[in-house]
Amino acid sequence: MYVNTGLAVSKKMNFFNTIKTRYIQLLRIIFQKFSIFSKTEKFNIKKQLNNHNELFLKLTFF
Repeated sequence: MYVNTGLAVSKKMNFFNTIKTRYIQLLRIIFQKFSIFSKTEKFNIKKQLNNHNELFLKLTFF
C-alpha cells in the first residue's frame, strides 16, 4: 500500500512537472514572438508617423 501511494505521488509530480515545463516552453515561444512583433511594430509605427509628418508639412507649407 505504501509503495503504491509513493508511485501515485511520483506519477502526479511527473505529470505536474511535464505540464510546468510545457507551460514554460509555451510562454517562452509567446514572448519571443511578441518581442519580435513589437520591435517590427514600433519600427512600422515610426515610419508611418514620419510619413504623416511629411504629408502634414507638405499640406501646410506648399
